[in-house]
Amino acid sequence: MENNNRQNQSRRSFVKKALAGTAAVSLPTKSVWASVSVTASAAASGNGSDANSIVQYNLEGPDYWRYNMPYEYRYKRFKDVFGVRAYKAKYHDTFSYYHADTFNNYLYKIMDLHSSRYAGYADYNRLCISMFLNAVMSGQGNIYYPVVQDGSFSSPYSYASKLIELTYSNPANSAYQLASIIENPSSYTIL
Repeated sequence: MENNNRQNQSRRSFVKKALAGTAAVSLPTKSVWASVSVTASAAASGNGSDANSIVQYNLEGPDYWRYNMPYEYRYKRFKDVFGVRAYKAKYHDTFSYYHADTFNNYLYKIMDLHSSRYAGYADYNRLCISMFLNAVMSGQGNIYYPVVQDGSFSSPYSYASKLIELTYSNPANSAYQLASIIENPSSYTIL
């Protein structure tokens, strides 16, 4: 029980670090990691003066990366990026679950919806790839996830390794957490 508690704390800590990076230090009184904009009322009242300390993150999910994956990553294998083999999803009726069966396939193949058994439980494999690509492509287009640029991780591959270290043992729970981060990074607050 205590070991499971430590794993959950470690996972939460990683999520916070991965989202906030070193920018969290520059948010002295703000309890947000992302913000769309400073509201008009804040600007009118003069309370928008610290607007530069608010960081706005924008991440893309598996459906975006399925069609927009950079060519240099299409033919990388899951294990080459993450250091482990991807989970193979199992299906019974309409319910999918993960199993210890693994495989090592190209990233583009895992992202393909027609090969849903490669997606992993609740899209776990696809979500991991999406988080990796968000880190790789931060600053390009409207993607902003500077976990490498801000020095939190030395490379996208070190980020991928830490992501797997903290999520691989429980892909069921981790898939939902990763989907939440991609969907709404501002929902993760500094405690």
